[in-house]
Amino acid sequence: MMKLIALQEVREIEKERSRDYLDRVEEFLEGYDPNKKVMDKETKKLILNLLFKNIKIAQKKIFSFSFFAPFNFFFFEKEQKIQCQKNQRLMKNRLRESISGLSDVR
Repeated sequence: MMKLIALQEVREIEKERSRDYLDRVEEFLEGYDPNKKVMDKETKKLILNLLFKNIKIAQKKIFSFSFFAPFNFFFFEKEQKIQCQKNQRLMKNRLRESISGLSDVR
């Protein structure tokens, strides 16, 4: 019973955070000027705060990060596509090596 209550509380917190996030996105978009040629530091900071849920920097390099949900999906979809392309190239190279190996024996 206690686990159910705790789970419900976590869900409520996530809903509140999600609502707050969507409000911040909407507020940013209302004030955004697409015709602006140069972005000021404050605008860059707002954009980064809307993209990244968490970011850890160590020794002036990004150590780890996570995006908010919509951007997380796009990032990992692209990563999967890149990995798939690498696997396809690897398989093509292996097929060429195995085929050429057979022709050398004959």
